[in-house]
Amino acid sequence: MVISVSFLDAYSGYNQIPMYQPDEGKTAFITDSANFCYKVMPFGLKNAGATYQRLMDNIFRQHIGKCMEVYVDDMVIKSTSTNNHIRDLGKIFDEVRRHHMRLNPAKCTFGVAGGKFLGFMLSRRGIEANPDKCQAIVNMRSPRNVKEVQRLAGRIASLARFLPCMADKSRPIMSLLKKTTKFQWTEECESSFQNFKTVLTASPLLAKPDPQLDMIIYIAVSDKAISTALVQERTEQRPIYFISRVLQEAEIRYQHLEKTVLALVHTARRLHHYFQSHKIVVKTDSPIVKVLRKPELVGRMVAWSIELSQFDIRFEPRGSIKAQCMADFINEFSPELPPEPCLWALHVDGSSNRQGSGAGVILEGPGSIVIEQSLRFSFKASNNQAEYEALLAGLRLANDLGIKRVKCWSDSQVVTGQVNDKFQIKEPTDKAISTALVQERTEQRPIYFISRVLQEAEIRYQHLEKTVLALVHTARRLHHYFQSHKIVVKTDSPIVKVLRKPELAGRMVAWSIELSQFDIRFKPRGSIKAQCMADFRKKANGRSPINPSDSTYSTKY
Repeated sequence: MVISVSFLDAYSGYNQIPMYQPDEGKTAFITDSANFCYKVMPFGLKNAGATYQRLMDNIFRQHIGKCMEVYVDDMVIKSTSTNNHIRDLGKIFDEVRRHHMRLNPAKCTFGVAGGKFLGFMLSRRGIEANPDKCQAIVNMRSPRNVKEVQRLAGRIASLARFLPCMADKSRPIMSLLKKTTKFQWTEECESSFQNFKTVLTASPLLAKPDPQLDMIIYIAVSDKAISTALVQERTEQRPIYFISRVLQEAEIRYQHLEKTVLALVHTARRLHHYFQSHKIVVKTDSPIVKVLRKPELVGRMVAWSIELSQFDIRFEPRGSIKAQCMADFINEFSPELPPEPCLWALHVDGSSNRQGSGAGVILEGPGSIVIEQSLRFSFKASNNQAEYEALLAGLRLANDLGIKRVKCWSDSQVVTGQVNDKFQIKEPTDKAISTALVQERTEQRPIYFISRVLQEAEIRYQHLEKTVLALVHTARRLHHYFQSHKIVVKTDSPIVKVLRKPELAGRMVAWSIELSQFDIRFKPRGSIKAQCMADFRKKANGRSPINPSDSTYSTKY
């Protein structure tokens, strides 16, 4: 904890840097009596600020970040005790003398508990808003014209980092600045103004960031504004930074989930240095992580997903709020989700040709909301299979977005007829293969589930050939498990007898050779000791495969 601080200010800091002699003529200016040029760096040059900051960083490079912070000509020295502070001041003054720097004693303060730095008050409590700026708003009368509203808006904006959901709270006031709006100070504006006065009566306080702790982010989304709170937790949660902004006209029509992602992206852009130097924990109940990791994302969500992927971000449920200011932030300014519309429209279409197969999905909602999604399948599929996959993809998208009721349109009579129970499959057809990888300790626990839709030629295989194909496909997908473990295949099919026949031909020969490199033995299936395996067997016997798509599912224990 910082106990003592001192503030230093350089005397005409820019003028303490001599100009490079060949460049002195470039600063020449004309007067009535003669022409003059600068021998020291003047104020107002384009690169003057960067040059001076680079000099200060070089002079105090051994102390910056330890006992000192420097921003252009403003310097602060911080120490954890009075004795250490005297020692630190001695080191800083040695550097000042060595480089012939001059300080402005009228602006220097030594050995105080807190003071003003970069427009904020630094103390052992943390970072406080400038009391002068707070009082300027508290003592201000209600605006009577646009000019006074502009003055109020500027004062509020200067304290934005201290004010949770500032954009949402100040929206009635800021709307008066639009050229198309006639000035009228309403009760809503007065209520917003008085709310700011109440908050700023006591200077808001922010905590000092700790580089060793994770940054926690809470997100609040309203109809016309987005807000985030950056927090760190020691013994309690303390705010580090508040960010908010009003949504543009097009952004207002975004879905709630898109607004939530936009709030996170906006925060990452504004606080890029925090996102690069800390692990970020986003506390939210929205399924952001599921949506951002979808490979079939399109449009702005793809760009946002790529932009956020450069940071170390993990998502956790919001859970309980441990600080009152955060509880107010969530309760007051994160309204409940609007009720889902009675019906959304889902249009799906799948197609297949020699080049491959894919699907298109269009989801239409209220307020002219349109979500488009295109998919390309990594496996061969017939037209009917592509139509089924398109319908499933559309339903998964609707489910991820929290949509409860959907009306679907498809140009496939087979799909619509079966979904509406107008068509019925009289005979089950084997169009997929599935396997379950299990280990048995005290009970059988699943490790992996694998399934795949059969290609058109494979559908005509004999049942025994499909069983061998399922084993071969599993060995290829889980090659590392097959190499490092003994494999026991539980099946009632006579695979081992067939594979050991010398008269094998065609694909069965190739599969037999491929499987011979592993330590595999076959046993009768017997009784199932786990309910999930019993369900798996029941579905397999009924020719209803587990999720017939080319995917792998993992369960860790």
